[in-house]
Amino acid sequence: MTTQTDQPVRDPAALPLTGLDAPVELQQGFWDQWNTMFLEHARARPSQRQAELVLEWFKRFGRRDLEILDVGCGSGWMSAQLAEFGSVCGVDLSAGVLELAQRKFPKVRFIAGDFMTLDLPADAVDVVVSLEVLAHVADHAAFLRRVAERLKPGGTLMLSTQNRFVFQRLDGIAPLAPGLIRRWVSVRQLRQLLERDFVIDELMTVVPQGHRGILRIVNSTKLNGMAAILIGQGRLDRWKERLGLGQTSMALARKRAGTPAPVGTS
Repeated sequence: MTTQTDQPVRDPAALPLTGLDAPVELQQGFWDQWNTMFLEHARARPSQRQAELVLEWFKRFGRRDLEILDVGCGSGWMSAQLAEFGSVCGVDLSAGVLELAQRKFPKVRFIAGDFMTLDLPADAVDVVVSLEVLAHVADHAAFLRRVAERLKPGGTLMLSTQNRFVFQRLDGIAPLAPGLIRRWVSVRQLRQLLERDFVIDELMTVVPQGHRGILRIVNSTKLNGMAAILIGQGRLDRWKERLGLGQTSMALARKRAGTPAPVGTS
């Protein structure tokens, strides 16, 4: 469940729009359609930037033997890149798309199903990667707790999610589609959610965006053009990202010691 999921496919013949109450089967149908549509498309800049940062984090490990779980892997494009660093398992609701991904990326093991109920071993993986998934689950805290339970003691989470402050000020966001859950969180909310089960090493935003409110001024083409001449576009973008004005929040965090084991495990 990655890529630009907040401009969803719209089908006039679809069932009534739903949000948090969307059954898993309806969510699966939405993501099958969405991921199939973007299976062969080039990645948009936000996805590219997320991948760049995730790969940079992985390179810091200096290892090629990691056990990696990609939660909400979509078409498997990120999972395939992670195979450079160890054994990768990609999980997603999109069963049809994962069949295609398995043929395209044979080095990755793909499992179709609901991450919240799949029989995945506890304390088993070194790294969980989850890109643009958190905003599309009904219970954020339960999702992150389940992520923590899959990680080995001290294991690492690499997560991205839509930054609520920016997405509320973006133009062109389509209404909810059948099967799409949308629950954006602010950077502050993300920090609070993560701190229950993780120690946060890095928390940042990337890809400055936004067209309404204060962001209409901050991202003014005229003002940005002048500022870029003075300090450079790269430095300008990094400044905005540090201020929390990137459209995507990204976190690097370690499983907190003492996270309870799932019920039924030793």
